[in-house]
Amino acid sequence: MLCLLLAVLSSFTTAHDCPDIADTSSGQQQIAMASYINPLADPNAWNRLISYDNRKISVLVANILNGPDSIADANWTAVIDRAVACPNSKTIIGYVRTGYLGKSQQRFTTRLDSFDLMDWIAQIEQDVDK
Repeated sequence: MLCLLLAVLSSFTTAHDCPDIADTSSGQQQIAMASYINPLADPNAWNRLISYDNRKISVLVANILNGPDSIADANWTAVIDRAVACPNSKTIIGYVRTGYLGKSQQRFTTRLDSFDLMDWIAQIEQDVDK
């Protein structure tokens, strides 16, 4: 499934605000780890991801069930806040489902059952703005 990746930037702490961790901008190879694990279902999995050395894994991809809710989920908020906190700050990236913009042979639809490109764009913009 094609998903649009978006950096969750807002006011989160970054690695540059944490002097005790390795500089990950040195051009060395990094691993971005995608996690389909709900933090409520397996908190230890997220604890392991967060504790990995930043010289190896500095980016975590959170797949929050392929779509936003109408309100922020406190469990996801808490795990993302922990992941971006010092001393082992990670960059968090989130998915926004694009449904191949309605152009796939699988014929994905928007939440309002539309195949139309403009409806997909409107839905994606709404998801990003949440």
